[in-house]
Formats: sequence, structure tokens, C-alpha cells
Amino acid sequence: VVVSILGLLSSIAVVYIVDAHKKSQVEATRTQISAIRMAITRFQLELNRLPEDLEELVIEGDEDWPGPFLDSEEEPSDAWGNRFRFGRTRKRVRVTSAGPDGRWETADDLWK
Repeated sequence: VVVSILGLLSSIAVVYIVDAHKKSQVEATRTQISAIRMAITRFQLELNRLPEDLEELVIEGDEDWPGPFLDSEEEPSDAWGNRFRFGRTRKRVRVTSAGPDGRWETADDLWK
């Protein structure tokens, strides 16, 4: 009986830990999306245009270039190691993560 109870308690603990880890990855990715959007805004204010891609946000600055706009040496990736997508229209900018499943255009995608 004791072994059964211990097994049940450990499986509950594992489920809780996995769920907490997944939630922290989602929150970290949302924070990254917000930081990328802020960097895009700074880029637009400095250069009076939107970046062509997210790589432009990490180019080192010099006398002719005010970058980098993100604190990163390479294009950022989400909590699952996937690159973000950057889309733009005339009035809107959208930064998207494929989410935990790593597949685009599924229910778990994260965007802002």
C-alpha cells in the first residue's frame, strides 16, 4: 500500500513539475516576443523604417549604424530553440513563435 501511495505521489509531482516547466517556457517566450517588438520600435524610430528581418536587430553598431537593437549576438530563438517569425503589413508588426510543438500555424503558437 505504501509503495502504491508513493508511486501515485511521485507521478503527481512529475506532472506538476512538467506543467510548471512548460508554463515557464511559454512566459519566457512571451517576454522575448515583447523585447523583440520593443527592439523593432527602436529600430523604426532610429532608421525610419521597419527591419527586413530579425537579423537586422542584432547587427553591431558603428558610426553609420545605430545597432544592435537586441542584446544578442545572433537572431533570437524561443524557449524551444526555434526561430521567431516576423511579419509586417503597413500598419502592423507581428512576432510569432511556433510554440511548444515547434510547428507553425497550430493552436499553441505564441504571437504579439
